[in-house]
Amino acid sequence: VIAKVGGWEFDLATKTLFWTAETYRIHDTSPEEFNPNLDDCVGYFLPESRSTIAEALQAAMERGEGYDLELQTNTTKGRLIDVRTTCEVTWKDGRPWKLAGIFQDITQHKQVETALISAKKVVENTRDRLLLAADSGHIGVWEYDLTDRSIHWDAWMYRLYGIEPNDTLDLYKVWSHYLHPEDKANTVAALRNGITGVHPYDTEFRIVWRDGSIH
Repeated sequence: VIAKVGGWEFDLATKTLFWTAETYRIHDTSPEEFNPNLDDCVGYFLPESRSTIAEALQAAMERGEGYDLELQTNTTKGRLIDVRTTCEVTWKDGRPWKLAGIFQDITQHKQVETALISAKKVVENTRDRLLLAADSGHIGVWEYDLTDRSIHWDAWMYRLYGIEPNDTLDLYKVWSHYLHPEDKANTVAALRNGITGVHPYDTEFRIVWRDGSIH
């Protein structure tokens, strides 16, 4: 009940549909109020979902094909919900005999999923704008993944270090190797403090290119 998962069963011989108590609750009704039948239940689905569930049920009844779908339907009280509905087919005498499955209210899950997708798009759009601004200002952008310790440089980072992009390079070693000897200790310490959260990583330092020039 906590997961809002109900069950259903349809007898192909008698054309009777059985719902569990939770399935009634999901549909905002009760056995006293509503006598479920297959056609009515299909009719509650939104038009774009109705054709999908109708075709899936037909394939289950005629060819014994099960399904696992996420669709939108209205409850008996007109409340729009997202649902997951599944079907498994029981055979008898070489033909489909009974259909049974779950009926789950996934509305909250879908709302969270939609919110996460929207948030991701905002982050990606913001990142794209920042990268464009950085490229226009000849600013390098780097990323350090603390989980796998991988480092990514954009094209301008390589230009700032006077080297060609190369996926085989150990970028931390490159960064550390190019640090000016007089700045190395303080810069590495600043990075450690940034990683551990002691201080924000915001520093200035010199690097020495391969040709000996200081930048």
